[in-house]
Amino acid sequence: MNRIPSKAIAKPPYFLKTNVKPFGLKLRKQKLFFLPDKLLIISGRKVGALNYADIRMGLGTTNFVETDAVPKDAHILGHTWLKVNKNGSPDKRFKNNRQVPVCQYGEVRIESGNALHVELMCSNLTTVKKMEGFALKVFKK
Repeated sequence: MNRIPSKAIAKPPYFLKTNVKPFGLKLRKQKLFFLPDKLLIISGRKVGALNYADIRMGLGTTNFVETDAVPKDAHILGHTWLKVNKNGSPDKRFKNNRQVPVCQYGEVRIESGNALHVELMCSNLTTVKKMEGFALKVFKK
């Protein structure tokens, strides 16, 4: 899996004047700003906006076998082997088979047809809990 770090940002873009601090995410080449009435998407010099009614957002948790360094704020559920037999024991055919942690990460999915598809995993479960509160306000069914 290729990891691309994302970063939370609070400073709005220079062309946006607002009396609220928008929550933002800096992804690869895009920035997403969650404004009170729309999701603002900035990609280079292009700017677009989506109504929350047109967006599906899913929040939850997932268990992840971590083969890289474990983030400091991650919740470790237990351990498994890098190469596992069907019965859960280590596969001894692999010389360098090592134990790896199983972490519980928060999972965030934001989709809008063909316009937007974002999947994030958060090592800090508190971040996802905070986003749930925001999602309940904005994405009313």
